[in-house]
Amino acid sequence: VAEKVYCKDWHFVEQTGDTAMYKVPLALGDDWLNQFCDAKIKPCFGLGSDYRFVYLGRQGSGTLLHSDVFGSYSWSANVAGRKHWTFVNPCDVPDLKDVWGNMPSDLDHVDRQQYPNFDRVRLVECIQEAGEVIFVPSQWYHQVRNVVDTLSINHNWCNACNIDIMCNVLTDELHSVQKGLSDCEQQLQEDGGWTEAVET
Repeated sequence: VAEKVYCKDWHFVEQTGDTAMYKVPLALGDDWLNQFCDAKIKPCFGLGSDYRFVYLGRQGSGTLLHSDVFGSYSWSANVAGRKHWTFVNPCDVPDLKDVWGNMPSDLDHVDRQQYPNFDRVRLVECIQEAGEVIFVPSQWYHQVRNVVDTLSINHNWCNACNIDIMCNVLTDELHSVQKGLSDCEQQLQEDGGWTEAVET
């Protein structure tokens, strides 16, 4: 049996400098996130070098349940192969959680005792063929499995239509980190490291 190898989050454009290998579809081109990263504004507030990726995976490989970084949009263009996508509407996320607020990592293997409301979650599934592009709205949890060996190009991005969502996600995350570090706040402030600890 072949190992389920998955090369994901390969920063192809950044590593090769090849910006001509593919063109971003016009409807998806207003990309403030990658334009910001391309401007090389540092510090980049914890941002990576860019949010353009190539994914190359064997049959059966994939990504477990997640929503995209910072509450961004994403799109995925299949160059070759076939992917099975499973989406969860943000309205159904409360039913996806257990009593502690945790979500299952794999929608194909959900413990119904731990997640008793899972059967109320309306999953949206589709097959993406070679040459097709999938758009993932902000805050839509999704899971992806490569049905066959697959090569795709993926971008996380934002523009005026979802920048408010990204700001809210980042603000909520900041407050969550502050709360998590609250027992250390006094010591970190005395050491002058509070802001750095919270923002990294």
